[in-house]
Amino acid sequence: MGGASSHFADTDWDKNDGGLREANETMDGAKPTSSHTILTLKKQNVVNQRDFEITDDNEELLYQSRGIEGTTKWFDLLDKQGQKLFCIQTDKARVQWIVYSYKPNWESQKEMSPNSGLYRKAQIDIAWNKYHGSVRLFGPSGDEAEGEEVLAETPVLVCEEIRSITAQFQSFIPSQTLLDTAIHPPLSGWWVWEHTKRRHQLKMHLAKGNDIALHCIVAITCNMVNVEKQADTVQ
Repeated sequence: MGGASSHFADTDWDKNDGGLREANETMDGAKPTSSHTILTLKKQNVVNQRDFEITDDNEELLYQSRGIEGTTKWFDLLDKQGQKLFCIQTDKARVQWIVYSYKPNWESQKEMSPNSGLYRKAQIDIAWNKYHGSVRLFGPSGDEAEGEEVLAETPVLVCEEIRSITAQFQSFIPSQTLLDTAIHPPLSGWWVWEHTKRRHQLKMHLAKGNDIALHCIVAITCNMVNVEKQADTVQ
């Protein structure tokens, strides 16, 4: 079980705002949420932790995720047409997860990956002992012509695993700090597992001004880590 307290009940989902307004501010160039949005991440079978269909509250397909053949943790995020957007990879320790884009994220970056066709977009750092993960973005160095990548120091998103019998998570933007450090930053997202005999899915709430693709990647990644921790506890 996680270590954070849930702030779902005391969140004004119509008021909270992640601050994103333009499509060029999101991971995949899609528009940020314009209002409180509810998503469903539906598993394709009980065992597989990487294959999801992601729909909005009108049951319109937004994204898909698929495990990468020959691996146990890597997965792709695809758009609703099945086009690959991002490839998420990790090492054996599952502490750092690298989000690769299938296209360059800035002009000179295309010279940095001539063979694999993958371009670093973000890094998710998982703190197993603190029940949270943080996301930082890659960007060009000061001299973009050199094509060098720099990993930002400040996270764009933090995810916490909530202390609960049922797996729950919440996210917030660390830059939205408050003068009173005893008050938790306003939530960007919150999601929980809904399990029945016929249904195995995550239900996600997002405030307006947030990146849907980024939250889907984080949700799938953190869920896999959570499943591993539960398996280790049982052993």
